Amino acid sequence: LRKAPTTHTRVAIFIMWKTASRWDEVTRLTGSSFTVINKKEVLIQWMQGTKTSRNDPFQARFLTIISDSRPMTELITTIRRLAPNQTLRLPSTGLMRRFLRRTEGLQNLTMHSFKRAVIAELIRLAAAGKIEPRLVQLLAKHKDALHEFPSTTIRYAADKVALAKMLGTQRATRLL
Repeated sequence: LRKAPTTHTRVAIFIMWKTASRWDEVTRLTGSSFTVINKKEVLIQWMQGTKTSRNDPFQARFLTIISDSRPMTELITTIRRLAPNQTLRLPSTGLMRRFLRRTEGLQNLTMHSFKRAVIAELIRLAAAGKIEPRLVQLLAKHKDALHEFPSTTIRYAADKVALAKMLGTQRATRLL
């Protein structure tokens, strides 16, 4: 993170790591995608931010709470400055790709490899019994075939923070 060229890029990389997300998913997030719960927890609503969420945005897998043992001051300060429809000011995909290729220790990363690396780590944590296996699917924003909440339930849930806390993704992001 310290090697990232801008604050917004550091925030994007932090979000990608904590939420098993691709660069393009993070570039679509707007100020209204975020809800600050407290200094150690932030809700992200991916309702329009992923390939699959644009068709049916009201699914449990599109709610993620980022949780950390330390205050997430840089993330919270950055997202609080965003207007509801404003996205993070991020370099283009090409500039980000060049940054990764030219930065020592990051040459093997791609926009998708963040997601791949996080999913691998989550699977390791699930195999060790530290998280429930279904959290891997939720953080990957993939269908939770056995436990997917109906989209109508998600649509009618007014308190998205309570709903996301019930889903439990914060238990996994706290470990990443």
